[in-house]
Amino acid sequence: MNEEILFNLIKDNLVPDATRNGEFDPSDFYSAELNVEAELKCISKHYGRVMIERKKWDELFALPGNKELRYIVSTPKGCWSFDLREMATRVPDDWWREVFIGNASTHYHRNIQETYKKVAFLPLGWAKNITEKINYPTV
Repeated sequence: MNEEILFNLIKDNLVPDATRNGEFDPSDFYSAELNVEAELKCISKHYGRVMIERKKWDELFALPGNKELRYIVSTPKGCWSFDLREMATRVPDDWWREVFIGNASTHYHRNIQETYKKVAFLPLGWAKNITEKINYPTV
């Protein structure tokens, strides 16, 4: 799965007016009808928790207006949508920690390097399972 395929599944089955944002925008797509900005992540392995970078979190919360903010994550076992405004009330400050990332992308995926990033791990149980709603192909 890649972000373009995931976006098309969401657009075709759930958010018909979804519009892809530009390469340098903080989020991957916007829906005027739902007033939502969404970031997409495709993970090749399934885990019970998914990582979100503090930098991405801060960029999304800095967007103008009072839009709904979604973090949509796919794994081989399905697709989940986190309401980040709700997560802001649930994620304590001590969940954010520096972790070593061996193959981190930087500068909009132009470079790969080893680095430390501040991240939190969100439990999938806190997200809405949208696997069936978007006809997501599972393994």
